[in-house]
Amino acid sequence: MKRNKLFFINIFFIFSTVCCLSQETIIDLDYNPVIKNYLRSHPETMIKRSNARADTLQLPFFDDFSGTQVFPDTGLWEDNYAFINSTYPDNPLSIGVATLDAIDNYGEIYEDAGSQPFIADMLTSLPVDLDYPADSAVFFSFVYQPEGKGYPPEAQDSLLLEFRTPDTTWHTVWSAEGTDNHDFKTVILPVDDTIYLKKGFQFRFSNYASLSTGYEPSWGSNNDHWNIDYVYLDTHRDTGDTIIRDMAFTYPLQSLLDTLEAMPWNHYLNAGEDLTENSVTLYFRNNHDSMIHYNPVLEIYDIMESSLVWDHLGSGVDSWGLEDLDYTFDMSSYNYSSDSQDSALFEVKGYIDPDDNYYTNDTIVYYQKFYNYYAYDDGTAEKGYGLTGAGTQYAMVAYRFHSYMEDTLQAIDMYFNQTHNDASSQYFFLMVWDDDNGVPGDTLYFEMGNKPPAVSDSLNKFTRYEIDTTVIVSGDFYVGWGKTTTDMLNVGFDKNNNVQNRIFYNIYGTWQNTSSEGALMVRPVLGKPLPVSVPEYTVDRRIMAYPNPAHSRLFINYPANINDKDITVGLFNIYGRVIYSSDKPETTIDISNLPGGIYILKVSDLKNYIATEKIIITD
Repeated sequence: MKRNKLFFINIFFIFSTVCCLSQETIIDLDYNPVIKNYLRSHPETMIKRSNARADTLQLPFFDDFSGTQVFPDTGLWEDNYAFINSTYPDNPLSIGVATLDAIDNYGEIYEDAGSQPFIADMLTSLPVDLDYPADSAVFFSFVYQPEGKGYPPEAQDSLLLEFRTPDTTWHTVWSAEGTDNHDFKTVILPVDDTIYLKKGFQFRFSNYASLSTGYEPSWGSNNDHWNIDYVYLDTHRDTGDTIIRDMAFTYPLQSLLDTLEAMPWNHYLNAGEDLTENSVTLYFRNNHDSMIHYNPVLEIYDIMESSLVWDHLGSGVDSWGLEDLDYTFDMSSYNYSSDSQDSALFEVKGYIDPDDNYYTNDTIVYYQKFYNYYAYDDGTAEKGYGLTGAGTQYAMVAYRFHSYMEDTLQAIDMYFNQTHNDASSQYFFLMVWDDDNGVPGDTLYFEMGNKPPAVSDSLNKFTRYEIDTTVIVSGDFYVGWGKTTTDMLNVGFDKNNNVQNRIFYNIYGTWQNTSSEGALMVRPVLGKPLPVSVPEYTVDRRIMAYPNPAHSRLFINYPANINDKDITVGLFNIYGRVIYSSDKPETTIDISNLPGGIYILKVSDLKNYIATEKIIITD
């Protein structure tokens, strides 16, 4: 599967807006986890930024936002409200933009945010020396895009550009009303008023934002994205000077694994098939209106072994200007190889060597991880996924993975998005299923105790839920959760990878494939390989409970090769409370007095756990 690997963060989209019926829901994030994680690992950032006043900058002033991460370059900008990223822009001119939205510099939604426009982000330059004569032809230019892959600013919202000097207050010199997504547009303005041609000149971008509201409380979230790039201030320019001589990457590198972002190293070695992509494509653009010659290069480093394991110099190419380009490397003969035993880590680096003056956007890097888990997601949530509305209090979500060797499931890592006022902090149940012809089958594991989502802004962002019994997986299996209320359980959703054919939900007793394009941020954690010897005690784990849904009586058929004397049967409600129990294999259970809802039937013996089944009881 080929995917454009962008790299990062929040956008707003709801498949069904205001509705009281059950539905799948994709919502935007109430905070920016990348900013929060960055601040945790770089606490000095806030201190350094609060006192950021450099000597007056000299012309030219130029920034394409490709050489910094998360926050603007402290050598050019005095604040850190804008978010530097490569995920928001749509059809970017260069990798990296500054995005203004409704998230503050702590990665959280502004405290005064509401449905009416409010001043949100700012991007303010350090003082610049503009002590030039009026005929110096000083011009200021930039490119901008509303929405991109984020949320469109409404007509009541706006993007502003303001100028000031030490002798003046901020003056608005340009503005744009909110609108839907469009390609990047260039703005070029003369700076010829003598009130600005002084030492200490500053400019800033700011945006008016307003929050959208919806049926669920957690739907009020981040909005109104504006992407800014190629900010350029200099003398000896004119109104036609809108072309930047720059050959730039436009998108990050992608995983070399087919579909997967990460998998256990021993599983990769044991797969017995080629799991790597047949090719890797680099995407870039010639932003000049004349020919630029470039030489694409791709290299792969084994980080744990400190060695270069693959490199290739592509054929030199001439680009004739203002065009999007790509170059594909043949990887059909390449497979990852390393002397590392338990895990492996590779750095995949692409770069071009064009004849231009801008170098920070000429290199891109991707880290291929072989750790102890499977992952389809890239580690960053652009949105939140969940089921909401009437009838979803007993709904389930299942996520299909394929284990390339028999192994034990040790834990499940899940990433929960923060929501406004913790609106989605509801209890859930951890579940594991085997495969039944492409959909979830028998329940292999059901966490009897209930759990609230553990929202984390720690560096790894995921919360690990340990499996408290032996669960063996091989081939296709499913991990996921069961709900306990109609509220949405807001699980991280990666919009840069699409594995929707592996995501299923069950509201009314039938598994359905999701209509949402993306990848859940849920990862199964595998243990050490199983011993070669097979345990002496094995049983047929299959039981049949019917009808399901049931109303008055529940019938149970047991496997033939179990010891009746050792069997215990239990029926549990969604809170883990025992509703019915028996120390013998009852074939009929009276459920006529039980309220409608979801229940778990658990059959076990003295030696080994056998099976669990989800039972729906109707009123």
